[in-house]
Formats: sequence, structure tokens, C-alpha cells
Amino acid sequence: MEISVDGAKVLASVIPVGLLIIAIHTRSLRQRIRVVPKPVALYATILVIAASVTTVGLCVWCANTGRALDGFAAWFVVVASVLLGLQTVATFYEFVVISMREEDAEKPARSL
Repeated sequence: MEISVDGAKVLASVIPVGLLIIAIHTRSLRQRIRVVPKPVALYATILVIAASVTTVGLCVWCANTGRALDGFAAWFVVVASVLLGLQTVATFYEFVVISMREEDAEKPARSL
């Protein structure tokens, strides 16, 4: 597998957006939907963030040197990006569901 220099540039600019979504979501919510136990979610989040930061570093290095990523580095970038994407989608979904629940709880019951 190989990731081109242009692909690395795109990843280096997109990955921080996913990290920002996770950071804002984690900071702003009072309640959470727990699909997995809290310690598992914590360690998974830390692992995904560390892998994502490493991925950004690899992509910036690739863009600066003009060499494509291949071998283990390319697979690491792909796996870390997929994990970040999954966590970002799950985080965004959780944020939307909780927001909708809070909105429904605030609405007064309509009488006919």
C-alpha cells in the first residue's frame, strides 16, 4: 500500500478536524451514551488521539520530503484514520442524539 504526497496533505488537513470534534464534544456534554464501559472508552479515545497525532506527523513529514508513505507507515496511517473516522462519527451521532433528547425534554407537552 502507498499513500501519495497529495493524499498525505489531505489527511494532514482533515485529521485535526476530527480531533476538534471529539475535543469539543467531550468538553461540552454533561451526559454520555455509554455503549462500552467508561475505562474502555477512555483508553480507546487516548489510543485514537495518539495514533491520529502520530499520523499527522507522518503526513507532514511526507509532504515536506516529497516521498510517498509506503509499507508499515502507510498501513498505520490508514488504520489510524479509519479509527478516528469511526470515533468521530460515533461522537457526532452521540452529540446529535443527546441534543435531540434534551430538546424533547425541554418542550412542554402539547394539550389538544
